[in-house]
Amino acid sequence: MASLAVYMTPFPPSASVHDGTAWWALILIVYSCLVLLLAVSTTMFTRSVGTTRFGVSGGSMTPSSMEANAFEPTSVRGIGLFSVGMMFRHRAEFWHSISTKLFIFIVLSCACLYVATALPFVNPPFWWTACLHLFVYPSAYLFYRVVRLEE
Repeated sequence: MASLAVYMTPFPPSASVHDGTAWWALILIVYSCLVLLLAVSTTMFTRSVGTTRFGVSGGSMTPSSMEANAFEPTSVRGIGLFSVGMMFRHRAEFWHSISTKLFIFIVLSCACLYVATALPFVNPPFWWTACLHLFVYPSAYLFYRVVRLEE
């Protein structure tokens, strides 16, 4: 009966955390979720800024509306859309702050993991460094999309 309980676990007995063979699996899942959250927050920020630029200012793409600041809905004060513009502005600021915090967390934690896996008693897989780069560089691209729209 005890041997049956061993085989019912989600990981085989050789993949326990104590022998150092699967410690990286949970980390990869967490980082994948963090990059996915960063992609969602970047998309939501892009949509919020697009709505602020064109939806509140009348939807026209004339040069006068293109030159308006996306975060300053002063052109709609007189027509009753000021509160809508403020809502979109706060929504864009919220998604910008979430994107910034996620990016900083991903980069700093990947750097800490890289340094931690250089310790002699940690035995990372041979592809570990490349995998950390695959989390950092797409995160940097997604964050660049947020910063580019901010300018």
